[in-house]
Amino acid sequence: MPKPKKTGFIPKGLPDRGKVLSRLQAQGQHPLSISELETEFQVPREKGQEFKKVLKDMVDSGQVRKVKGNKFVAESQDGPVAQKRERMLKEAKEAEAAKAKSPIDPLDIFATSPRTSDPSSPFPRSAGKASGQIDSTRPTKGDRFQGRERGFEKGNHGRDRGMDRNRGKGIKHDRYRDRDRNSSNDDKLVKGKVIKQNGFHFVQALPNPGAKKPWRSSEGGGETLILVPRKALGGARPGDIVSVRVVEEDGDERIGKIVATLSAEVAFEDVSKAFFKEYGIPFTYPKGPSAEAGEFPEPVFEAYSDRRDFRDTHIITIDPSTAKDHDDAISLERKANGNWILGVHIADVAEYVTEDSELDEEAVKRAFTQYLPWTAAPMLPQRLSSDLCSLLEGRERLAFSCMMEVDPQGELKSFDFVESFIRVAHFYSYEEAQKAKEDGDPFLILMDEFMGQLMARRRRDGFIDFQFPEPKVEMENGMPKRIYPSKRLPSHSWIEECMLLANRATARFLMKNKLPGLFRVHEQPDIEAVSELWASQGQVQRDKGMIDAFKDLSETGGFLNPAIQQFFIRLLSQEGGALPAAVQRKILQSMKKAQYSSEANGHFALGWMDYAHFTSPIRRYADLWTHRVIKAFVRGEKQPKSMKALAEDVAQRISEREVAVMKVERKGLKTATSWVLRNYIGEEFVGEISGLENFGIFVSISDPFGEGLIPIRRMKDDYFEKDENTGQLVGKRTRLTFSLGDKIRVRLERSDPFSAQVDFDYLGPPE
Repeated sequence: MPKPKKTGFIPKGLPDRGKVLSRLQAQGQHPLSISELETEFQVPREKGQEFKKVLKDMVDSGQVRKVKGNKFVAESQDGPVAQKRERMLKEAKEAEAAKAKSPIDPLDIFATSPRTSDPSSPFPRSAGKASGQIDSTRPTKGDRFQGRERGFEKGNHGRDRGMDRNRGKGIKHDRYRDRDRNSSNDDKLVKGKVIKQNGFHFVQALPNPGAKKPWRSSEGGGETLILVPRKALGGARPGDIVSVRVVEEDGDERIGKIVATLSAEVAFEDVSKAFFKEYGIPFTYPKGPSAEAGEFPEPVFEAYSDRRDFRDTHIITIDPSTAKDHDDAISLERKANGNWILGVHIADVAEYVTEDSELDEEAVKRAFTQYLPWTAAPMLPQRLSSDLCSLLEGRERLAFSCMMEVDPQGELKSFDFVESFIRVAHFYSYEEAQKAKEDGDPFLILMDEFMGQLMARRRRDGFIDFQFPEPKVEMENGMPKRIYPSKRLPSHSWIEECMLLANRATARFLMKNKLPGLFRVHEQPDIEAVSELWASQGQVQRDKGMIDAFKDLSETGGFLNPAIQQFFIRLLSQEGGALPAAVQRKILQSMKKAQYSSEANGHFALGWMDYAHFTSPIRRYADLWTHRVIKAFVRGEKQPKSMKALAEDVAQRISEREVAVMKVERKGLKTATSWVLRNYIGEEFVGEISGLENFGIFVSISDPFGEGLIPIRRMKDDYFEKDENTGQLVGKRTRLTFSLGDKIRVRLERSDPFSAQVDFDYLGPPE
């Protein structure tokens, strides 16, 4: 393998080539454009041409490869595949030398290659890169052999969704069905044992009497070994029984990638450890802050007699059945005049986690509890998050209570914040609360009536409501057992509405008293994004009300534009039937992400100018900050002037941290999904197209519930490109189109929990 050329001087203001290369290597097979790289490294505008020259030099030196769309990926310089190709080149030269001495060429490795001898081979008869062949020169994170198949690492999962089947144009889908039926898929997917020889990993095929073609040497010798490059191991180790997909064949030499680990020896614990290590999630809590948390005793009222005593008030908590930290509880009563008194009682974390303590230092660094389907990395030590601060049933706890009066129309009339001492009377799971209400529990019947009034008020205010199911993971013995769509119950709304109202009261309190709080803000979408959404949704263009709403749109300053909000509300209206989940997700992705700010700039999705987080201080640092600010004011303590600037800094830090946490949580769900789906490799499903990109089609299946990718490289009968105007994926030759929400048949081809990747093969439309 030739060594890369030496790079020259790097102009001042430009990133080091090593940093650029590391960034592209981390990106894997998903290329980055020049503008994306310039933004990433903050390249000054005047240095643009020099930066392009740096990239060109890196391409010339063999470090980087330029791909379609004027984008760049890291080039592989070594590894088993490169060594294999170098060996093949050497053998070819030896063959040429032998041919010069003899009219017969016994060493010509291309003479029996499936690329040149077999007319039914999927490989073309060309010396260049084969169509449909894995691009082994493009390394990716976790799998060197993925080609163009992955786009999960974009902030929005790489999904820019949208498609239409185009059945009326005479396009025959059977070509894909016939191709897959004749492709001897059983010959490509092999079950075997991982072994290690001379520093390389191989899969030794196990006996398979049902296979159409025995995996043995053409010379009649022992079993053929399938070479598996290190980055295609997927976490498998020598001795593991695996399912391996053969991705390259040259005579008797085969290269594969492991798509599932089948042996019982590989536990989900191994997957979890690899996940924590890859994303830098701490396995434990540091000793210093843990020791601080261990010094706090159980609270007794005598030590806090200056607090409001709510121990005789009927207070309940409603949370998921698996929840370990309960940071919110509610009380409710109706006054004689018809008004309601709602108490939202929140764990008083600020009483334990004080400024400048080791606990606070660790909490602000984590900023959030990192939830995964199988575990969580808490923002606070277990002693606080699951014990002293958690509002456990029957236990006396310190709380910070927001007491609100609400009129029969759901309008917030007044509110107050008090330090309190509470005892939760009962804990319900959402399912238990719903059943208790249906069985006639008077308190929960009252709660349901109150929630109806709050919801009616919110509809009048205007809020954007998405109605697509979220995946839920069922665990068994510490590992994912089943993924299924969660069912939303009215009891979910009881808690959500109470928390929303308390958060709104919090923002109003901060604004009224000019306190340095952290507000939750959500900026309205850009007009361009709304216009693109309008253009991609043909059904809404036939709705007169939608046409009128779209005409009223105009760019405004600030965060709230009533016309844009009404456009989204009408788009998601249930009147004409709910939009498919995939379309709703595309609408969600067209909106900007909520973040934290020291200014109350409004929340577009809620339709409120005043909103802040107050109700989850165990798992969100923003809420803990807000508690401190309000508690200090309630106690008559004066805030230093520096708090405003500090609030701005904290808002930026935790907003950035939130993005990272959400990405890891999405990856965690994919890891759990791929663990479950590995038991379904080879099975066929009817799925729904949930996303479209130039590199592939995202498909959701319902039983088992999950999502995977059809890599475009596997659809060898045509070249597909995304139409940016319609959002469809269109075949260049056949004009075959795919649209968001289409139903298609797929076969599960790969499911690797170590890389969290699930791949499908396209089989055609539903039969």
